[in-house]
Amino acid sequence: MGRLDGRVVFVPYTLPGEEVEVALEKGGRDFAHARLSRVLVPSEERVEPVCPLFTICGGCDFQHMDYRSQGKIKKEIFREALRRIGGVRLEADGEEGSGIPFVESPPLGYRNRAQVHRTGDGNWGFKMAGSHRVVEVPFCPVASPEINLFFAGRFPEKPPQDHGRTVLFGAEGELCVRRDRDIEVRLLEKRLRLSTDCFFQGNLVMLRRLLADVFQGFSGDFALDLYGGVGTFGVFLADRFNRVLSVEENPVAAAYARENLPRGKGEVFSGSVERWLAAPGGRRGFPRGAGPDLVVVDPPRSGLSPPVRDFLLRERPPALIYLSCDAATLARDAAILLAGSYEMTDWTVYDFYPQTSHLEVLCRFAASS
Repeated sequence: MGRLDGRVVFVPYTLPGEEVEVALEKGGRDFAHARLSRVLVPSEERVEPVCPLFTICGGCDFQHMDYRSQGKIKKEIFREALRRIGGVRLEADGEEGSGIPFVESPPLGYRNRAQVHRTGDGNWGFKMAGSHRVVEVPFCPVASPEINLFFAGRFPEKPPQDHGRTVLFGAEGELCVRRDRDIEVRLLEKRLRLSTDCFFQGNLVMLRRLLADVFQGFSGDFALDLYGGVGTFGVFLADRFNRVLSVEENPVAAAYARENLPRGKGEVFSGSVERWLAAPGGRRGFPRGAGPDLVVVDPPRSGLSPPVRDFLLRERPPALIYLSCDAATLARDAAILLAGSYEMTDWTVYDFYPQTSHLEVLCRFAASS
């Protein structure tokens, strides 16, 4: 980001402090977007991208900076979103997000899940940056070895296609491309079953690190897992709580959650969280006369809808864990929760997707007395 004639100019693939030559493309009265033409004075943090398709393929946008700088910028994205959108300034926060814990990932070869698309000549690749066109990918530096075997054509099974695209899941020496085939994933001491029809985190190394941390210090009678997916959190909650209720909108994921959660301790509601809240009688699945000791939310990028926020403010569970993939909607929701007698007790950025601007933030909230 820079300034020109009083306007803020957004220039991708640049770094703070650099002098660059740009070509203006579009904008308004107060801002503009520009294309990088040439780097005149590079930052010391600039590095040579590891992929020749960088800036062409739409998958990565941070390969031009060293990994330490990526973490610094991601912490700043979170800190600035909280300050600007939520009006929240983190305690013990210093310059450049120094007060924000950051859990690093292997910077390359980490991605276990990928959606690939057919090129015009029948090969496979990813969507181009800012386009629906597909660029052929012979090798992806951030993908797992199993997915790169697929790109190299060393996978004998013909993958199914949905409008010229398919989802790959590759880990532990195996690659799955078929919807009708179960995937078994090892997470710490647990094994989960799922399929490529289900959303699942694409970085198993980081997911295991998150799961080792997320529920430390929590236990009780009843836990509520909203946006529960295939039961990734639920199976670990069942070790710490007598009863777990998971709410999941995707019917395929909900069916796997029923299989993954331990019998007698886990219950699954198949439907949106809003539909669960509106179910006849309300509080469907709650133990009689008891609210949850802990609520876990892992919403989509849109964050929590007003009915879900109202439910949390009304029920006021003693503890709330919020995993977010969008700093802006997290900041919005955090401001509402903090105004409703919650306090944010800790926060951590987990780098699930190195070489990209995407980040995952784990925040814990406690209901104030």
